[in-house]
Amino acid sequence: MWTSFLGWTTVLIVGPLLVAIGFGVLSMSPAEVKIAVWLFAIGYSIPLLKIVAWIAFERSESVAGRTLFVALTCAIFGAAWYLSTALALSKASVDQKPAGNQSNSTNSDRVALLNSINDFISTKDEMELRETFDIPTVTRDAILEAKIQLTPAAATQAERDTVARDMVDGQSVFFFRYVHMDGNNITPLPGKSGVLHLTPKAVQARKQLTSFYSSALTPTDVSSALKDLEKAILDNQEILMDTINESYASNPSTISTAFSCPQRDCMTVNNLSYSRFIQLQPKATAITSTMRKYMESHQ
Repeated sequence: MWTSFLGWTTVLIVGPLLVAIGFGVLSMSPAEVKIAVWLFAIGYSIPLLKIVAWIAFERSESVAGRTLFVALTCAIFGAAWYLSTALALSKASVDQKPAGNQSNSTNSDRVALLNSINDFISTKDEMELRETFDIPTVTRDAILEAKIQLTPAAATQAERDTVARDMVDGQSVFFFRYVHMDGNNITPLPGKSGVLHLTPKAVQARKQLTSFYSSALTPTDVSSALKDLEKAILDNQEILMDTINESYASNPSTISTAFSCPQRDCMTVNNLSYSRFIQLQPKATAITSTMRKYMESHQ
């Protein structure tokens, strides 16, 4: 049985197969170097031992001839094993080097990202943050849109043109408690304004904010703080629309005379909205604090 098991057919199949598997695992990412080294050792040893045993015990040539053949065979298989093992070990060296470089690169990219967040948010005061997300323009346009919709006779052509201009390449947000949906048709409820137009600047700033907290490089605590800022921005949009509709319900002139100063109600909605506004500066301060803590703990 053993003679059959260790026959030439088995040996010449198993040995090369193990060597081939060894080269195969080297192509994995990362390369399985230790497994490859063992496969090379076993794969080359099996046919070598079979050949040596065949020459030593089954051939009748002179001792010198057989010794020379064995030495030559060992040299060939030894060289093949050495070169294969050297290739495997070089793979280990190459894999380890990029790992260090990759870690350094990742840290460098993360620092660059945190610096970008700092420039985008942390260095700004309350008014600069509102300007970054174009909140003053969005607020003005929301009031003008309500004026156009709820008191159309009071809206001037210039006001209509302003809203139309700011809508180009912008984005509309619908507040469903103030609108009626019928399939793809969305219409405001009677006496309600339910659409908020975000300017291109506001949309781009929100995209930038989203890219910061969605990045795999952003530390978890920093990402959470950025999301808190985004929530404040969204909550302020709700506050703005609620203020507009509450103001119109209590006194329609607050909408019809919006920005028509010096009339008494000209800035009522704007002032009410900002009095309920969630301040952005504390959110920015929290972001700065989490970034500072992260940097201090990873120095």
